Amino acid sequence: MMKKASIIFIVISLFTTSSSARQQIHPDLTLVIHRDGRVSAIAKFPPSNNVQIPALYLVAFPFHLDDNTHIEASNDIHIRALSKGNNYTLLALIQLAHVEEILFKLSPVFEIIGSHLDRQSLEFDFTYPYMSLRDKMLCRNERCFSSYNVSLIFPEEVSPRQISNNPNAWKRVDAQKYFISQLEIVALKEKKEKVWIAFPEFNKMSSLVANAFITIFVTILGLLASPFILRNRSRLDKVLLLVLSIAAFSGNVYMIYLFRNRIDNVIWFIRGGGVILISLYFIVHIIYDFSRRGTSGGISGTSVTF
Repeated sequence: MMKKASIIFIVISLFTTSSSARQQIHPDLTLVIHRDGRVSAIAKFPPSNNVQIPALYLVAFPFHLDDNTHIEASNDIHIRALSKGNNYTLLALIQLAHVEEILFKLSPVFEIIGSHLDRQSLEFDFTYPYMSLRDKMLCRNERCFSSYNVSLIFPEEVSPRQISNNPNAWKRVDAQKYFISQLEIVALKEKKEKVWIAFPEFNKMSSLVANAFITIFVTILGLLASPFILRNRSRLDKVLLLVLSIAAFSGNVYMIYLFRNRIDNVIWFIRGGGVILISLYFIVHIIYDFSRRGTSGGISGTSVTF
């Protein structure tokens, strides 16, 4: 308790004794996503050379730093976690000498856990709704940075078609890097909207390829076995099979329709494509058989062979 009180006293003292004018410093935060789901960060922003040394800055992050996060910085920069809460962390940075840039690294920042259809997502709320009133008052100071440019670096190439995000917010810089500017973040913040982006789960890409080969194999095997399944079946059996095939086909097509993003469509088709093709074969084959026998005088008996 005394430790936290002393930190607050240092913050208030440095901020009230500083004679600098308001500084327009825009930090850059780069999040590096690793294949295993861990995320590390590199924060960099230019210091102000018109302040008294030591100079203090506050940086707010829209995520909760893990307790085992390692912070690496030069000896001229001292960094301490001032406050942590639900989806936010407030750091105090003390500049002990004039430097060209304030740079520090955090690893790991957090870990991306869970996925949906082999896709993961990041979501940041720069309005800091769960930040305490005391911390929000500190962040109103001219040297507290609560919004900044954000970059994402993926472990492999990611095309724009594989990305879902805030409309026109994230820009592609190169094959593995995406960027959202501080202006875009501020605009979303004013609208009370979160910053979000969804992307493939990289450690599942190999299993997705394996699923594709399995789907192709099962589809070919199912189509080859279909004539033997339909042979010597009664009319009732074929009607039931027709109903089940229509249900399976319609359900899978409807799920593909629900996912408006192309990569989601591809993932679902890889998993359900075999069911769709086999169901479609049964539907066409049974309807054709019924219509052919209907035009030749109807279906007689309880057994239909072809």
